[in-house]
Amino acid sequence: MLVRMLSIIIFTMVLYFCYLWGCQPTEKREEPFSYSIIQRQDVEGADFDYRFNWKKSDMNDSRSSKGAEILYSPHKRQLAQWVTFRFRVLGQYFVNDSAPTIIAQYHAMPDKKLGEKPRNPISSLVIESGELYFIFRESKEVVTPGKPGAWEFSSVTKWRLGQVKYGEWNIIILRQVINPLLLTGDVYIKFNTMEISKQSVPIGYNDVSPPFFKFGIYCPDGSDYSEKHVDFSNVFIFSAEQGEDIGEVISTVVK
Repeated sequence: MLVRMLSIIIFTMVLYFCYLWGCQPTEKREEPFSYSIIQRQDVEGADFDYRFNWKKSDMNDSRSSKGAEILYSPHKRQLAQWVTFRFRVLGQYFVNDSAPTIIAQYHAMPDKKLGEKPRNPISSLVIESGELYFIFRESKEVVTPGKPGAWEFSSVTKWRLGQVKYGEWNIIILRQVINPLLLTGDVYIKFNTMEISKQSVPIGYNDVSPPFFKFGIYCPDGSDYSEKHVDFSNVFIFSAEQGEDIGEVISTVVK
């Protein structure tokens, strides 16, 4: 009974924070095929919120055929965020794959009116050969709008987070403060029991529009396998600009 009461209290707090800080922005789906995204209500007895599916046979030169993702529109007032979720994959689709699979990413919004082109993600969670990596752009130069080539990020940091647990739920807790113009950005990430952080880094963008968050499955270079599937549950986005107290709530929610 006590555990149930605590769960209700925590869930109510989460809803309150979501209402106060806008933890669930506008959702946009990138699903090129009818099978691309399956939700819990589509499968009787499902224990996932979303299942993302990809098939090599349907892949072509278009970006949309390389995966399926859910995109959350950017919020200008949320340049410091907590993102939490659980994901699950099967080893038969990932263990010996030489190609990377992106399961979540923060992406910049290029200033197309100033001639900028799409660039690589500000940060991303990538599965490579059964290991999970966090990759982020750590560049000291200013990304100058309208200057040819100046929207490129020169420095890339890649953290090895550890082995993915196949057939089980893996937990991600990510806190990211985006500030490319001053050395005041920081990154904290927890993957299952692994924790890693770095402070005073110039992570981010200086575009007119803020970056956006995406999760799902994206195979930029295809795959050694004919298909891939990733399950997600407990996906939450919270503002981190109000302090660190929300971290305790998040840690409880994703357990």
